[in-house]
Amino acid sequence: MAGPLCFSSKLNVVFALVFSAAIVVAIQGTPAPAPTNPFPFTLGPLPNAASVPIIGTTRSRPVCTAIRLAVKPALEAAMKNDTIYSAMRKTIFDYVVRDNDAARDLRIVQMDKQIADLVRSTSALDDATKSISFRPAPSTRTEDAKTLRELQGTLAGVLDAQRVQLDALSGFVETERARLFGRSDESVQQSQRATAPTGQTGSTPSPVTGFLADSQHTLVSQHPTPVGLSGAHMLDRDLDDISVATTKREQSATRAIIAAAGQCR
Repeated sequence: MAGPLCFSSKLNVVFALVFSAAIVVAIQGTPAPAPTNPFPFTLGPLPNAASVPIIGTTRSRPVCTAIRLAVKPALEAAMKNDTIYSAMRKTIFDYVVRDNDAARDLRIVQMDKQIADLVRSTSALDDATKSISFRPAPSTRTEDAKTLRELQGTLAGVLDAQRVQLDALSGFVETERARLFGRSDESVQQSQRATAPTGQTGSTPSPVTGFLADSQHTLVSQHPTPVGLSGAHMLDRDLDDISVATTKREQSATRAIIAAAGQCR
């Protein structure tokens, strides 16, 4: 089974950069001397913050404002999504390999809550990418306007990729809900077997494949639940493919955010 998303660990560093840049913008004081270490921003308190004079006429750059108002909440939402996605990959693997139907009923309820959390954080990411702070004013410098477009564009790419993650996970949960809770009870199944023509006990089941890799690329309630290690690995392979594609989008956003945060020291 593949490991957790690499972007989440890298994003902790980026989040520290952006969060501290937002603090600097909020203070609006005289810039401190350039630090010597390669990662000058931390989540700790600013040194000698009390002695920084307040200059009432100082205005922050549009890029720094966008980092504080839009990029920071976008990063928080993306990090939450990645954490939930990674956890659900493991849950789905265990669901296929270890759980019986009684345990799966409970797993579906648990995954429902995780899907609801994903929906909320994805919505928050969507709101952040639409922030008016990304809209340059007529007086905005050309360089800053370009940076704002890059920030918004790369975050929109992350949003698109994480929507695919949400669709895949919610599709699996809905498919399994239909299979578990939409099936006939045992008495109805016995009646159907008794009245079926000789040699015919129902439709021919479709072959077990990864739930995103079937011949029609669709999720249907009749899709069988993969069983055993082979089926679990097929599912996880599909989720890993989505993860790899998402990571590429997130890496592009990381580069743009770090470059922009460097302008707000």
